[in-house]
This record gives sequence, C-alpha cells and structure tokens, in this order.
Amino acid sequence: MKIDKLQGSAPGPHLMKSDSKLRRLVAILSVLAGLSTLTWGYLYFSRATKTATARAHAEAEERLGEVKSHIESHTAWHLQSVRALAGLKGIEASLPCGDVAALARTNAILDHFNDAMKTDVCYLMDRSGNTIASSNRNDPDSFVNKNFSFRPYFQKAIEGRSAVYMALGSISKKRGIYFSHPVYATAKTEPSGVAVIKTSVVGLEKNFMQVPDGVFLLTDPFGVVFASSRADWLFEVLWEASAETLSDIRNTQQFGQEPRD
Repeated sequence: MKIDKLQGSAPGPHLMKSDSKLRRLVAILSVLAGLSTLTWGYLYFSRATKTATARAHAEAEERLGEVKSHIESHTAWHLQSVRALAGLKGIEASLPCGDVAALARTNAILDHFNDAMKTDVCYLMDRSGNTIASSNRNDPDSFVNKNFSFRPYFQKAIEGRSAVYMALGSISKKRGIYFSHPVYATAKTEPSGVAVIKTSVVGLEKNFMQVPDGVFLLTDPFGVVFASSRADWLFEVLWEASAETLSDIRNTQQFGQEPRD
C-alpha cells in the first residue's frame, strides 16, 4: 500500500496573503503606537515646561515685590528722617550766619542722627551749595567747605522739594543714596539751606544677595547699573547707548567717569 507524505507541504496562496496582511497591520499599529507615545511625551513635556515657566515667573515676581517693598520702605524712612532733621531748630540756627556756637550745636545734631540711624553721612549746605557742617568733618574725605550745588538733590531741595538721588560720591568715591530736604530759617519763606542724609547701597545689595536665583539690578533711567547682586555688572549700561548719551551721563558726574565707552 502507498502512503502519501504530508509533512513539508507548502502553504497555500490564501494563507500567505493573510500572513502578509497581518504583518502590515502589526507594523502600522507599531508606528501608530510610537507616534502616540511621542505625541503624548511632547504634550507632557510642553505642559510641564509651561507650568515650570509660569511658576518661575510667579516666584520671580514675588521676590521682586519683596525687594521693591524693601526699597520703598528704605526710601520712605529716610525721607521722613531728613525732613525731621531739616526741621530741628538747632539746624536752622546755623543758617545763614554760620555762627561758631550754632555750628557746634548743628554738628552735634548731625553726629547724633548719623550714629542713631547708622547712615554714611549727615550734612548741611547753605543756599550756595557749600557744606557748612557735616558728621564726617574730621574724616580725610570731609564734606565741609565742599560745594555740591551741581547735584540734583541740592537743586531740588533749594527750590523747596524733597529729593532722592543715587550717585557715586565725588569726594568719598563711594556709592550712596542721597535724601535731601529744604531748611527754612525763622520767618523765611524760601529755603536758607539744605539738609542731606547719605546712606550706603550695601544694605540693599545684601538684601539682593538673599535671593538665591537670578540677578537683581537697580538702575538709573538711562539703564546704568548702580546696585546689583553681581558686582561685575556695576556701572554697565543695560542696552545700547550712543557715544553722545554716554558722554551726557558722564557730564552729570552721577557715576564719576563711568560708564565708559
């Protein structure tokens, strides 16, 4: 009897066509799964980035608000202080006569204010901008007999207005914030002189340093960096400035010979 061999027989055309369709379907599903994974990953990353950016902006605004509040408090406090100083009877008695005894009393008052408030210098100028009394009168960089009539804080105060001004000291060569107020002698309707309190910017910069992230800057309207958490940024200009603008800034003597071209 003859036995047919069934093993090893080739698959039929119908079965081969089904396998090919199945492989294509698996390949398409694999591609779609990969695209779905990539799309989901992109959307997740994009959303996470936006969330992190929004959180960073919110934290930066909060920190900026804290620093701004500190600066405003610092400014308001010292404006009130210089107004109180200017209104003391012992201060106005030194103007305009410059009596020796009156000047001695004025110097004692200036010393007291400077020590109590931990400021850099407290001083008194006459109508011409000459410093006639100062808490630093015994220092090598004394302000006494120096004229600061070119400073805007003097010019505004002698016109009857309080003023706040940032500058590099022309004598001390130290950065400071100047607070000024007019001084009125008895029965005078126009200022007889100007009282000034100068504070250091170091305290403000220490406040900047307490913030671990980012760079904090305090600039003038021209963009000149006056105080910063980065010392190497001092007196740099934040944006492009013409040679004429830089020359105009230097001519004000607000920052000495800075900024340079």
